[in-house]
Amino acid sequence: MQKPTLTRNIDSLLKEFASDTFTPLDSCDFKLLGTVTYIKYPNDESFTKIPDELYKQYSHDINDVTKDKVNINQIYKIELFVAHECTVKLEYQIIFDKFSTHPKLIILPSSHIPYKTMQPKELYPLLVNELNKIKAKNRILINFHHKQMLDDLKKFIRHLYAGNFTKPVKILLFEGIEPELSMQSSIDMVFKNKRSPNHQLIEVDQDELILEYRKPIFGSNGFNCYGKQVEHGELDTKSFDLEIDDESIYTEEKDNRLLLKSRKKGYVDYNDGRIAVSNVVKVNKVNRVQSKITDDEDNDIEIVVAQNDITKDSVGEGTEIISERIHINGHTGSKSLLEATDLVIEGATHQDSNIFAKNAKVNRHKGTLRCNRAEVKLLEGGKIHASYAEVGTCLGGSIYAKDVVIDHVKNNVTVYASNSITIRLVSGEDNNFTIDYHKIPVVTSQISLIDADIDDLKFRLEDALKDTAKDVSGIENEIKALKHEKEQIINSSLKATIYIKNALHGLNVIKFALPNNQEIIYKTLAKQYDKFYLELDEDKVTLHPVGITKEI
Repeated sequence: MQKPTLTRNIDSLLKEFASDTFTPLDSCDFKLLGTVTYIKYPNDESFTKIPDELYKQYSHDINDVTKDKVNINQIYKIELFVAHECTVKLEYQIIFDKFSTHPKLIILPSSHIPYKTMQPKELYPLLVNELNKIKAKNRILINFHHKQMLDDLKKFIRHLYAGNFTKPVKILLFEGIEPELSMQSSIDMVFKNKRSPNHQLIEVDQDELILEYRKPIFGSNGFNCYGKQVEHGELDTKSFDLEIDDESIYTEEKDNRLLLKSRKKGYVDYNDGRIAVSNVVKVNKVNRVQSKITDDEDNDIEIVVAQNDITKDSVGEGTEIISERIHINGHTGSKSLLEATDLVIEGATHQDSNIFAKNAKVNRHKGTLRCNRAEVKLLEGGKIHASYAEVGTCLGGSIYAKDVVIDHVKNNVTVYASNSITIRLVSGEDNNFTIDYHKIPVVTSQISLIDADIDDLKFRLEDALKDTAKDVSGIENEIKALKHEKEQIINSSLKATIYIKNALHGLNVIKFALPNNQEIIYKTLAKQYDKFYLELDEDKVTLHPVGITKEI
C-alpha cells in the first residue's frame, strides 16, 4: 500500500506502480479517497479551488455553469495497492455521445458482482465506489450532476436481485448540457436542384419555390462530462443582400426563413447579385461579355461570349453557362462549367474547368471534356471522354473514346479506345495506347443500359408467359438481340485496331485487354509497324504484327 497521492492521470500512476512493484497491471488497483475540485472563469488565467458555496450552487443548477461559462476540473486523491482478491469486478463499455455531455456506462453480464452473498444496502455503496473509480480513470466529473446515475444504479440492483441480469444494462454517468449550436445564415438555391443533362435551362412554374434564405440563429453553450464548456460556434452577421425582381418574384416569411417564389412560369436568371424569372436568359460576366440569346418557342438559345483581351478569361472563375449552343471566343476560367448541345471554344480551357456537350470543338484543352463527338486542336494535359475523339496534337493528357484519331502525339499521352486508335505520327516516348472497353465511360454506361433493358424484358416475359403467349416470341427476340449487342461490346477488342502510320521514335506501350480479363502488352521499338490487331485461333489469341500469343 502506498501513501495517498493527488493526480489527474490515474492510468499513468497505475502503470508506474506496476513497474515499480513488478506486479502485473491487472493486479494493480486503487482506492478513491476523495476529490479536490477547481474552477476557472472565462477571464481567469488558471484554475483555483472552488469554494464550498459555489460548488453547492453549481451542483444544484447546472445551467448556472453555462450561464457563467465556467470550466471545472478535479484532482483525485487515491491510494495504490496490489489487489489479491476481487470483491467487485465490472466488465463494461463507455459510450460517449457527440459532445460527451451524457456518457453512458454499459455493464456486461460477464461482470463479477457478489449479490448472492450480500444485501442490497451493502452492495449499493460498493457499486457507487466502482462507478466513481471508472469515472475517475476516464476523468469524468465525480459527485457532480450524477443523480440519474444513482437512480439508474438502484434500478440495476433491483434488476440484479430479481435474477434478470442476462443482458447489458445502461447507466447514465453524467448529466451535462448539450450545446444548442448556432445556425449560420444560408441561402439554398432550390432552383439549381432542377439542373440536369436533360434540361438546357432551369425552368420554374408559377408559385414554385426558387430560393430559401435561412436567417441566423444564436445558440448556447453546453457543458460536458470533463467539466469543459462546449462552444455553440461562431455566428456570422451577413445580411441578405440579393436584389429581387419584384415583377417576377414574390417573397413569403415563414419562421426564420424567407422564401422566394415565382410569379410566373419561366427561366431563372441569377447573375451579379440579382435574381429574376424571365423568358430571356442573360449571361453577365465579370469580364467584358456580349450575350446573344434567342427566345423562340423551342428555346433555341445561343450564347456568344467575347473577350478581346487575351490576358483575361472570357468565362470567369466558377462561372456556369447552360445553353443550346455556346461559342467562346477566348479562354475559360478555373472551376467553370459549360453545358451545351453544340460548343465551340476558340481559346483554351482551364485545367479545373468541366465541359459537357454533344458536339465540341476546342482549340487548346487542359480541363475535362465529356461529349459525344470531340474535335480538339491541341491537348495539353486535359481529359477527353467521348464516343469519337479527333485531336490535332497531344502534348500530354488522356483520351477515352470508342474511336480516336490523332495527328501528332508527343510524350506522356494515354489513350483508351474500344474500337480503334489511328495516329499519323508519334514523335515522343512514354505514351500508352490501350484497347479496353472497361475504361470508356460511354461504353460501360451502354452496357448498364442494356442490362437494365434485359431485366425489364425478363419481367415482361414472365407476365407474357402467364397471360399473353403471343408476345413471348417477340420479347425473347428482343432479349436475344440485346445479349448479342452486349457480347459484341465485351468481345470488341478482337475486332479493334491500333494504327500508327509513321515510324515510331522510341518506347511506347501497346495494350489489348482480352475478353477473359487478361491482356497482351507490347513495348515498341524505334521502327515502323503495320496495324496492330488481334487474331483469335481456337484457344489462343495473337497480337499482330508482332506475333505475341496468349492462351485464353
